[in-house]
Amino acid sequence: MTRAAGAALLAALLLAARAAAAAPPYNVVLIGLDAARADRFGCYGGPLKASPAVDAFAKTAVVFDRAVSQASWTLPSFASLFTAEDTQTHGLTDPSRRLGPGTRTLAQVLRARGFATAAFASPPFFDRRYGLDRGFDDYVVGPRTRSFAGSMPLALAWLAKHRKKRFFLFLHSNDVHAPYDAPPPYRDEFDPGYAGPAKGLDPSVYFFMVYDGELTPDFGPPPSAAYAARVERIRADPASRAYLAARYQAGIAYADHFLGRLWSRLRALGLDRDTIVVVLSDHGEELGERGRFGHNYAVWDDVTRVPLIVRVPGLKTAGPRVAAQVRLIDVAPTILDAEGIPAPAGFEGGSLLPLLEGRGGAPSRLAFTSSDVPGRRQALFAVGDGRWKLVRDERRPAPALYDLKDDPGETRDVSAAHPKTAARLERDLSAWLARPAPASAGAPQDRAAREALKAAGYLP
Repeated sequence: MTRAAGAALLAALLLAARAAAAAPPYNVVLIGLDAARADRFGCYGGPLKASPAVDAFAKTAVVFDRAVSQASWTLPSFASLFTAEDTQTHGLTDPSRRLGPGTRTLAQVLRARGFATAAFASPPFFDRRYGLDRGFDDYVVGPRTRSFAGSMPLALAWLAKHRKKRFFLFLHSNDVHAPYDAPPPYRDEFDPGYAGPAKGLDPSVYFFMVYDGELTPDFGPPPSAAYAARVERIRADPASRAYLAARYQAGIAYADHFLGRLWSRLRALGLDRDTIVVVLSDHGEELGERGRFGHNYAVWDDVTRVPLIVRVPGLKTAGPRVAAQVRLIDVAPTILDAEGIPAPAGFEGGSLLPLLEGRGGAPSRLAFTSSDVPGRRQALFAVGDGRWKLVRDERRPAPALYDLKDDPGETRDVSAAHPKTAARLERDLSAWLARPAPASAGAPQDRAAREALKAAGYLP
C-alpha cells in the first residue's frame, strides 16, 4: 500500500469512527392503536375533538397520508411491522402459526445494540405462542393490558425506571377495537341521544360476523333467533348503524386521552428531546360502508389505509405531510436508519428517513395486503402503487382495478378501461404470491388460547 493510499484509508476510518460516535442515541416509543383507521383522527380529516393529543403530536411530527398495512387483521400485520417482512415471507397468517426461528425482529436488533426493551400489549394475538415477544426484556400481555387504562400506568413506571438508558418501548391497546366499549363519558359522546336496538350492545367480532353474513361453523355456532333478530333490526336502522360508528369513534377519543398522558410524562422526564415516537395502527375498520362492519375479509382502504405519524428529534423536514405511499414494513428500517444501525438482510421494507428529512421525491412503493375469507386463509389480496389498486378475491372470477385518485371510495372497477395497468399489477401480485413457502412454524391452539380468543370477542 502506498503512503497516499494509507493516508486515505486512515482518513476514511477516522471519518467512520466520528460518524459512529455521533450516531444519535435516540430512545424509541412505538405505539400501536389496534383497528384505528386513519380518517377518524383530526389530523387525517376526522372529528377534531376525537383526537386532540394525536393531532397535537402530528403538528410536531411527519404525517404519512397513505400508509398501507400488510394485512387486514392484527397477527400478520404486527408480524410484518416487527420483522419488516411481507406476509408471504414471515408466514404468520393463521393463529395456528408462529414466527419461524430464523426471523429477526426490530426488538432483537435494538436489544443487541444495548437497548432496554419492553412491550405492554393486548391479548389475544400478542400471546407468547406467536413469537412476537422475541427481543423484549419485559413483555406484559394479559387482561389488564387490553386497554391503556391498565397498560399505561405500567408503561409510565417502566419509562421512569429506564429513563437513563437507551430504550425501546412498544405500547399497544385494543381500546379502539371491537367491542367498542369505551367507558363513560366517552361511550356516548358522539351520539348521546341514541336509544335504538344497538343501545347496550358491545359489538363483538362475533356480532360483526353475523352482521356481515360471514359466520362460518369453524368460527362459532349459529346465533339464537333472538340474537339474529336484533342484528336484523340494527342492520335495517340507519340511526343504529350511525351509533355503532359513533361508539367506534369513542374508542379513538378514549385511547387519545391516554396518549396525552404519555406525551406529558415524556416531557416531564425530559425524554421528548431524544426519543423517536411513532404512532400507527395495524389495520382500520369498515363502519357501515358497503353494508359491512369490522375488518375481516376486506382489503378496502377503510381497512388497509392506516395512520402513520413519525417524529425523529432534530429532523428538519420540508413539510409536515408525505403524500407518497408507504408501508408498515418500512417502519422498522426507518427507526434503525435514524439510529444509525444497519437493517438485517432479511428486512424487506425500506427506510423512510429521506422522506422524513424532506429529501423528497421518493417513488411510491408497491404495497401488498392480504386478508382471509370464510373457511379459508389468505384468499383475498390487494396490490397498489399509490394511485392504482388491484384486488384479487378468489371468490370472484376476475381481479378488480380501482383508480384511487378519481375514486377514493373504491366504488368502480376500471380494469376494462385500463387493461395494461390491470395486467401490470396482476403480474406483480402473481409474482408475490409465487414466492417460496413462508418460514413460520406451528403453534397449536390449546384451551387457554381459545379462551383468550373468546375473551377478546373472536369466539362466542
